[in-house]
Amino acid sequence: MIGYLDGTVKAIDHQRVLVNVGQIGYWVTVPSQLIAQLPIGSACELFIHTHHKEDSMMLYGFSQLGDLRLFEQLITVSGVGPKLGLNVFTAGNAAAITQAIEEANQNFFTGISGIGKKNAQRLIIDLKGKVGQLGQALDLSGSQSPLLAALINLGFTQPEIKPVLSQIDTKLPPEEQVKLALKLLG
Repeated sequence: MIGYLDGTVKAIDHQRVLVNVGQIGYWVTVPSQLIAQLPIGSACELFIHTHHKEDSMMLYGFSQLGDLRLFEQLITVSGVGPKLGLNVFTAGNAAAITQAIEEANQNFFTGISGIGKKNAQRLIIDLKGKVGQLGQALDLSGSQSPLLAALINLGFTQPEIKPVLSQIDTKLPPEEQVKLALKLLG
């Protein structure tokens, strides 16, 4: 499964960018506001959701890990697939989406193409409480430590991680920090 790409934008086609990584091109569907930030020839780093279907494989990319995690939460909701989940990001950034869910703002979601009142209610009911925790765990501002990010990506929660962080020497190389944290989390 592809989870991250670091390369150069070679082409743009509607809502997709062709990312050249080591002379291999990957078509990645991205939120429309991200297209404007990725001109042809620019360097780009994308966190990837790989979506397998019976007859195809699609890559969905986000510039922030928190955006990817929110997208993955959105598509767990019945009736919300990757295309609709991506449409949600056209209405606002991760902070705005999280706020709309936490405040049960149906109007935010019903203004998005493909989302009616029932889907808006389902999104809010299914994700309320979950996305607030997700936002805190991933620190959507992007200021979290690399060790914290790595441990969250491995499935640990912030309450599990916090007591261990103080026991890790930050002068160690990142891989050693992760190994030591995993031993302590044991």
